[in-house]
Amino acid sequence: MSLWSLENNNMKYTPPQTNVPKLPVISMILGFVLIITAFFLSGDAQTALIVIGLIMAAAIPAVYAFREKKQTDTEHDTRKEMAIRYTDGEADMNFPWQVPNARVVVTTVIGIVLLTVSVFLYDNTAKDQTIITSLVLAVAGCAVMTLSRALANSFNGVIMWGTFAVSAVFISATAANAELFEGHVAVTAAFAIISALVLLLYPLWFTIMKKMVCKEEVDAECVDIQTIFGRKNYRPRYRAIWKYEYNGTTYIHRDMTSYKSPVYNERRIIGISPRYPHNIYTGKLPVYTFFISAAGIFILLFLLSFLMPLI
Repeated sequence: MSLWSLENNNMKYTPPQTNVPKLPVISMILGFVLIITAFFLSGDAQTALIVIGLIMAAAIPAVYAFREKKQTDTEHDTRKEMAIRYTDGEADMNFPWQVPNARVVVTTVIGIVLLTVSVFLYDNTAKDQTIITSLVLAVAGCAVMTLSRALANSFNGVIMWGTFAVSAVFISATAANAELFEGHVAVTAAFAIISALVLLLYPLWFTIMKKMVCKEEVDAECVDIQTIFGRKNYRPRYRAIWKYEYNGTTYIHRDMTSYKSPVYNERRIIGISPRYPHNIYTGKLPVYTFFISAAGIFILLFLLSFLMPLI
């Protein structure tokens, strides 16, 4: 049995709905809690909690995501061969996954290195200047990752990493104002609150930016539903395959993963970007948007607890 299947016009009913897998969700939440808790400690205990928190908040969900991606990309047909399934001729498709170009790879590696160095400096020093340097490196790392996602034409990735970069800027301003310039507590608290709100309101920023960019409306049809099965063929996930036309070109677009099945043969008006028609907006949010909002809450609580003794 294949790990995933394309129903290819055979689905006549909506499959039963399933719950979101609990392991990566619980792991991510507990990881954030451990990381925030670590900032109240010092020494080996702090290092251990940060490492465990990063593993739980990032590594375990990443393994889960890569495993799902591997299942999704089991199909070895070329884009041209798959396009024939849905059209009589050529079509512009955003799947199967292809190896990114050199610029995407280089910028991604640079961004990861900058973020890694930032974490290392922050975790291994108590000097104010070095802490500020680590935060500045974090800003640079997020900015480079934003560029990487732009080069890969991943607008959702641009929004996410751009949000991280903006939040990191205000966190750096918070630390600099409190530690180096000994600024007024109210100003420091304002920076802290803004940095957290940037993350907390991520679903709002995502919706606004997608609507601003995906302003061209087209009629799209759900021509297929990709079903991705988990272990022992339970907890399936679904991805709608949308077909639409723009400026004389037919596009076949595989949408974001959803735990609620799309409706086969559904027709709806979707928003697309005139610059890159595979950047679409169907009105739904990625699941990770709510994790980013949760991170904003944790950061806000931590920064305010740090500032309370100064008030």
